[in-house]
Amino acid sequence: MNLQLYPTAIKLVLNFAVIFFSGSLLTQQLHPQWISAIGGASSDEGRCIAFDHVGNLVVGGIFKNNFSLETSQGTSQFSTSHQGCGFVTKLTPEGQIIWSKQLGSNNRLVINGISTDAEGAIYTSGFFQGQSDFDPSNSEFILEVSTNQIGAFLCKWSSDGAFLWAKHFIGSYLVSISASDVDVSGNIYCAGYFTETADFDPSEDEQLLTSGGGDNGFVLKLSPEGSLVWSKQLLCTAQSSCNSINVGINGTIVIGGSFMEISDFDPDEESEYIISSDGLSNSYIWLINTEGEFERVIYPWGNDQNRILDVCFDTQGNVI
Repeated sequence: MNLQLYPTAIKLVLNFAVIFFSGSLLTQQLHPQWISAIGGASSDEGRCIAFDHVGNLVVGGIFKNNFSLETSQGTSQFSTSHQGCGFVTKLTPEGQIIWSKQLGSNNRLVINGISTDAEGAIYTSGFFQGQSDFDPSNSEFILEVSTNQIGAFLCKWSSDGAFLWAKHFIGSYLVSISASDVDVSGNIYCAGYFTETADFDPSEDEQLLTSGGGDNGFVLKLSPEGSLVWSKQLLCTAQSSCNSINVGINGTIVIGGSFMEISDFDPDEESEYIISSDGLSNSYIWLINTEGEFERVIYPWGNDQNRILDVCFDTQGNVI
């Protein structure tokens, strides 16, 4: 479930159904406006949702098996193996489906995050295996990882769902992007996790990060063209993950996730900000600036197992 504010609305994604509410979070007076069900007879799941610059909704998720969907642009056909592929669906503020397109082909692909920029372009992110086609048109743009790898991807489409570019990030085993966001200049920020060693430069150059234990969280900044600006690691002796990311109007970036044992929240190699978890995994809220420099971290949760899945700024700069 992904929950965010958009003027006076709340949006939820539940098993390929989009429910739109109007009302106020503060007064808890919420009024269902419409519901749109999307998908086929198999196991389908909506995993992320975002508003674009004019109030349209863009939904991303995964589907299994084959189905067709009626949109305002005609019938969209979806086909995949039992492993599942991604889908992106765009709806009007009134819940009418504008278009719906497949992301990926016959190998497994999971969309974890979706975001939009000031021009309405759509960014999807997640992980995939084998070969995947990131161009939803009759053309193709294939990215590939080897059989023993799970790679992360970031894909940009135009507001009408036309392919613009796609990048992938590969490591010795697993790299996954959990969420992304875009600043007012069009720079893209991604959060996720990786194991062992991974290369976070999508060009022919390398930018390697190495885990301090199991899975370690990471944050990336890329240019509007998808070139790497910087990569930062949440170095941890056991496991850490960066599950959500949001860029505030003042340029501060907030990341939410969890960590286990000892983590260094200062990504500067010349300094450190060490925190030890209590018990199992603990939640955190981590703030850095657009240069990737440490600002502060908040970890007020107790000694039980917990994690943050989603975090964002409101219009006043408060963290939700």
